[in-house]
Amino acid sequence: MVKKGKTSSVSKLAKKSAAKKKVVKKSTAKKAVKKTTKKVIMKKKVVPKKKIVKKTAVKKKVVKKVPAKKSAKSKSSTKKVVRRTKSLWEKSVGESDSFYTANDKQLTSILSLVKELEIMEDHVYHHHVSFQHNDFANWIEGVFELTELGKSLRESHTKDETQLLLLKYIINNS
Repeated sequence: MVKKGKTSSVSKLAKKSAAKKKVVKKSTAKKAVKKTTKKVIMKKKVVPKKKIVKKTAVKKKVVKKVPAKKSAKSKSSTKKVVRRTKSLWEKSVGESDSFYTANDKQLTSILSLVKELEIMEDHVYHHHVSFQHNDFANWIEGVFELTELGKSLRESHTKDETQLLLLKYIINNS
């Protein structure tokens, strides 16, 4: 009997432990099923469905680029304009600083004096230039403040010498 009791108690214990295992296995299986369903639900909530939009083809207009025609006006407008300030010999003075010759001709620049000397009569030149005075030298020193040119003019006593000195000055200062 002892054998039967032992076996029965052992078998009872074995049955109980087997039942516990089944219960544990069932509960873990249920949890696993619940977890998988939760995951599926979560995925549905997190990932929104993408809308599929069909793109329609749009025809693009092809425009040919034609190079602009070059004209004579555009060439002149693209050239760089260099503005040169007037040299002192080109500079014209106002009426109050002008030189008036004995025959009432008005000179406003050194260049106008050179041109006038070309056609000036000898008696008009000698009225302004003598051994005692030189009106042209005084005018150039006083109005244009060119003392070196004035000194050179004082040493000349003919129309040709005066004109030559003035032309040399113009050439050297151009």
